[in-house]
Amino acid sequence: NAAEFYEISQYQKTEEFKEKYKKRASIEGKNAELKRFHGLCRARGYGLISVSKQSKLAAIAVNIKRIAAIVSSFISSFKGTLEMTDYFLHLSKFLAI
Repeated sequence: NAAEFYEISQYQKTEEFKEKYKKRASIEGKNAELKRFHGLCRARGYGLISVSKQSKLAAIAVNIKRIAAIVSSFISSFKGTLEMTDYFLHLSKFLAI
């Protein structure tokens, strides 16, 4: 058992492991949000199709929240300096629409 632990600890020091872990670390927060706040800790239906629909809808909800936060911060940065029609002009340039 100690030999296995040593082998794993040595692998964790390699560059390959560190690169893989960077990807995982950036995704863990998103997975935690989906689980805690959007119901992905428990399936609401039966079968792969139902669970797939649930996870896709939860992902859409999270993306909409993130887009709303970006738009809100963008608008608040121009608060009091622009007319409302100018918000949308600058926002469309910002989002490259």
